[in-house]
Amino acid sequence: MARNPTAEIFSATNDEYHARSEELGHTELDEFIADPATYNLVRVVKRRPPQPPTPDMEFGSLFHAHMLEPHLVVEIPADVLGKGGIKAGNDWKAFRNQHAGKFLVKSEELIHLRQMEAAIERHERAREILRGDQREVNIRWQDEETKIWCRCRIDAPHPGWLLGDLKTAESLHPKRFVDAILRYGYHRQGAFYGDGWEAFTGESLPFVFVPVTKAEPFLAAAYDSPKLISIGRRHNRRALRRLAECRRTGNWTYPGHGKILTLDAPAYADRDLQWE
Repeated sequence: MARNPTAEIFSATNDEYHARSEELGHTELDEFIADPATYNLVRVVKRRPPQPPTPDMEFGSLFHAHMLEPHLVVEIPADVLGKGGIKAGNDWKAFRNQHAGKFLVKSEELIHLRQMEAAIERHERAREILRGDQREVNIRWQDEETKIWCRCRIDAPHPGWLLGDLKTAESLHPKRFVDAILRYGYHRQGAFYGDGWEAFTGESLPFVFVPVTKAEPFLAAAYDSPKLISIGRRHNRRALRRLAECRRTGNWTYPGHGKILTLDAPAYADRDLQWE
């Protein structure tokens, strides 16, 4: 595909990137896919605040920073903590204020992060992907069909090779990780980021997930899935068209609203019969 002339790289911290409202990120697109009406309340008319990050999301952000922006992770000296190691007292408050905007971690938390990092170091391809020269690259572009402005933040782009994306995971078993991809919309994220890179460079690259388990035994893997990324791209395209229509009409109901809709039965629906 030819380079999109609207595409550009921009500078932003992680917090600044997620605070931008002038473009659509994959998180917002997933929110729209889940429920257009709620998306409208949160992102358009702003009558409801966004959902706060879950503990798993917060840990994922911490590990991303540890691996990709390590200057943002600071170990808390034991002598600034309160009695029993709690984050309290004047010394703690002064330390926190001195390092505002950074991840402040206790020594045991840093050990945990380093154990996960060591798993990446033991995996040749994972290490090569995440130790590249470019990290956390922000791209904005205008979707050519819908004219919606979009943005992405790519963990580890390698021109001419691949786009790498770091994930924390409960399991590296291929089936369970595929389940996680579908549950959390990683395939749509991969397609969205691939489109952003192609808009900026004109280059279509494979998208590779680098998952790391969060508990012992700490392990890393590197997975690609062209088929899942293709499915995600189709989902994104339908969603972008629907979002453009909602913006045009002001109608934020889901497709088929006001009609009787037929629910499909998933393949596992009949399994409980084995207990009869």
